Order: sequence, then C-alpha cells, then structure tokens
Amino acid sequence: MREYSIGALSRKSGVSVKVIRFYTDRGLLPPARVAPSGYRYYTDGELARLYQIIGLRWLGLSLHQLDALLADQMTLADVLAAQKASIATELDRLHRLKGRLSVAEQALKNGEEALWSHLYQLREMMQVTVAERQDWLERWWREQLTGKVPPASLDTFVQKAKAMVTDEEPSSVAATIWTGMRDGQFPLENLPGQPKDMGLNTQESWSGPPACERLSPA
Repeated sequence: MREYSIGALSRKSGVSVKVIRFYTDRGLLPPARVAPSGYRYYTDGELARLYQIIGLRWLGLSLHQLDALLADQMTLADVLAAQKASIATELDRLHRLKGRLSVAEQALKNGEEALWSHLYQLREMMQVTVAERQDWLERWWREQLTGKVPPASLDTFVQKAKAMVTDEEPSSVAATIWTGMRDGQFPLENLPGQPKDMGLNTQESWSGPPACERLSPA
C-alpha cells in the first residue's frame, strides 16, 4: 500500500500542506497512520477523500455540512439539496437588495432628502407581514365598496383580493400605496399605479366598474 507524507500528498493533489493539515486537524482527513516521530502518512484512500472534500467545498458546502456528510449523518443528495435551497435563499436576498438599490438610485434623482424618506418608508413596509397587508386591503376595499355592491359580492371579492397579496418586497410605488391604504388616504378614483405595482398577483387595473369584477381573478 502506497503511503504519502503530507508534503507528498500536497504535491500529488495540488492542495497546499496548510490546507491538508487544517482538514486533518479538524478530523475530516485523518491520516492512515501516525509514525512514532509524529509524522502523518496518507494512502490513496485519503487522497480520494481529499479530492472529495475539495470538490464539495468547490460546490460551496460549509465545514459543518462536510462534517455531517463525512460522518454519515446526511446523505450526499440531502446535502446537495440543502445547498441548492441555501443558494436560492441567497439569490432572493441579492435580488431584493438589487431592487432596493434601484429604488435608491431613482429616489436620489429627487435629492437626498427624498432618498432618505423613500428608504425609511420602504424599510417600514418590508417589516409588515402579508397578514397585515391583507387586513389593510380588506379594510380599504370595504370602505370603498360598502353600499355600492351587494354584501355577499363584497365578501367574496374581498377574500379574492386578499388572496392576491404576496410576500414580494414592495417597490417605492407599492410602499406609497400600502401606506396610503393603511392610513385611509387614497379613495379608489385617486389611487396611484395599478394593483400589480403593489405586488398583487393580478393584471387587472383599478379602473372599470364594478371594481370587484375587474379585480376578481379568472
């Protein structure tokens, strides 16, 4: 059985001695044997394991994930699925951050004071839950439509409208609309933008009588 010193293993694998020593000390790459002198020796089995570690690190796995995988606490399929889910979460975070930067750039065109006002409003709306937005939307629609449509139709419409609310991060326009709905500032005829501008899952517009038919999903 061929053996490699840590230096020979480094030359064979292209991985630095420092990195090999780190993985060994962490327990991810235990040597095949340790000589009385304290020198560590590795075999082709450890070389293959080192390649596995490097490959998994290249895929972005954390040391904790490697610990669990190499200790047979998780399967490779589970680890890869978890890594994909983690990346999806991070991509969503970056997408939202990019959107905030675009909003900031647009607001800055109207001066720094407008920028800080927009950012404060956006941050406030981002902390609002979907359930809270649904409550605001229901109260607002009932204020707009009570007495104009039959109560049963209004109840049905309100439930459908609430179902359109998503957890999409609000744009500058959406934050303005949601704030106005919360504070009762916008009558229907003066509502800015369109439902899709505030993150509602619909292509309908605010206009066109009766409103409950226009906004009802197909």
